[in-house]
Amino acid sequence: MGNNRVFVVFGSKSDEAVYSRVMEEAEGQGLAPELFIASAHRTPLLVDEMVRRAEEEKVGAIIAGAGLAAHLPGVIASKTTIPVIGIPVNAALEGADAFLSEVQMPPGVPVLTVPVDCAGCAASLAKKISDVYNTMPAKDVGIISSYKGSMLPDVERRIKRGADFGFNLVQGEAYFKIRIVGRAEDLNLPAGDGLLINVLPASTSLDDFLALVTASAKSPGASGWVGIKRFENAYIFFLQVMSRYSEDARRVIDKLRGSWNK
Repeated sequence: MGNNRVFVVFGSKSDEAVYSRVMEEAEGQGLAPELFIASAHRTPLLVDEMVRRAEEEKVGAIIAGAGLAAHLPGVIASKTTIPVIGIPVNAALEGADAFLSEVQMPPGVPVLTVPVDCAGCAASLAKKISDVYNTMPAKDVGIISSYKGSMLPDVERRIKRGADFGFNLVQGEAYFKIRIVGRAEDLNLPAGDGLLINVLPASTSLDDFLALVTASAKSPGASGWVGIKRFENAYIFFLQVMSRYSEDARRVIDKLRGSWNK
């Protein structure tokens, strides 16, 4: 089941300073990245072809980057259940416009977004996803079938009360940890070896949000953001990684996406 392949997709050759670092970081972590230049607006058919290939070739994750309106990662996420990691590019406004475009996705369509221009963060997240694929023992694959849509209310309750929790799937290690982050000190929680999905409380201001994201680039562990109160997307991202093993997980994703889009 091992898979270290990653598609890296950027909207313009003008983003080369960022995507070249992504490629270098990914290769340095033992991944096998393949680069595409495709714009959600200017070359949508190329985006569709890339997604088709990713599905057929069963790549482990897609790293997508764009600046300004930065629709590319979200458009890709809407077309696939492959985990999408978004990199906002600093083309204007210090990248804040691109970051908000990527992270504040609607329920059911997560883009796990890293700090602006943070190539290393994106590569680390892709590596963590690859680690799950490559290390999960066959005996543990059956655990995945227990994660149903009925688990979502518990996810919501625990995040609302500020609980830090994870899904222990492999030899007691928390490979997934969904945590609420409202203060800088929350970023200093033990990271362990897991993939951290950060969710913000509803009370977070824009300035605090951007400051936390910037600080997270220097915090331990591989972490990304799914926006304010987007516990649904944290859970969906978890299911997307697990859907590699389980048709049941894919059915849950389709069911949840459908219910949230009504």
